[in-house]
Amino acid sequence: MIRLIDLLKENINLNKLATDIANKVNCNVKGSCVGFAELFVLDVYKQDPSLLDTFDIIEGYVIENGRKLQHTWIETKSGQKIDPTFKQFEDGSENSTQIKSKYSGKKYFDDTIKFNKLDIYNIDTSKMTIGKWYK
Repeated sequence: MIRLIDLLKENINLNKLATDIANKVNCNVKGSCVGFAELFVLDVYKQDPSLLDTFDIIEGYVIENGRKLQHTWIETKSGQKIDPTFKQFEDGSENSTQIKSKYSGKKYFDDTIKFNKLDIYNIDTSKMTIGKWYK
């Protein structure tokens, strides 16, 4: 059984990590969302791998000036959205309800970080999508 206090602790930890990463990344640049997701998953793994099961990476869409654009964000199992890179879109943009893909944090880690053989303790951001958006 999941206890409320455990969910609160997980959300606090995830929010702090997200804020720390957002302060290192140019979140207002087109395409920064995928890089942010990569760094977020990597940092969660480094802090506490068991937290990879507490959130999903969502690949969906944003409607900007009538155009449907791809966007990636994080959503906790308790339903909280973590999306500091939404500011890459123009004012008045809105999230579409259409979701393209949804991955658990663990699956995203296995398929992206481990699959690409990234050295998780000595990371070279140039090998990651985030490389060109890193401050």
